[in-house]
Amino acid sequence: RSKRDGKKLFDDYCKKNGTKFISHKLPNIFGPGAKPNFTSFIATFCYNIHNNIECEYNKNVVKLCFVDDAIKVIAKLSWENVKFDYVKVSVYEVYFLLKEFKKNIKNIDKLKSYKNFNKNLLVTFLSYKNYKIK
Repeated sequence: RSKRDGKKLFDDYCKKNGTKFISHKLPNIFGPGAKPNFTSFIATFCYNIHNNIECEYNKNVVKLCFVDDAIKVIAKLSWENVKFDYVKVSVYEVYFLLKEFKKNIKNIDKLKSYKNFNKNLLVTFLSYKNYKIK
């Protein structure tokens, strides 16, 4: 309700001032730089798996979009036909894919052959290798 009400306030303000208001409904965003235990479950999983900390996961299906892909869409400032490329995947599948990355980290060349979602997830996973929670 808060997001809806905030969107209406911005929209009303823009109409009153003769400008357009753009609002995008984002899927779940992931990528390097997210804060574990706060910003995204993927950041939390990456951090925990690197540090051998147990993770809780479920079989819920989520829409995931890599941060770079979301930025490309938002940067266009499109008024209509906004389409985010996302992957529908279960939290469970993400967890076990990240565990697979950790298991095969010594064969990083094999992992680097991944494409699209798996490659973006790998980039995210590797970015947490030396991450320190502040």
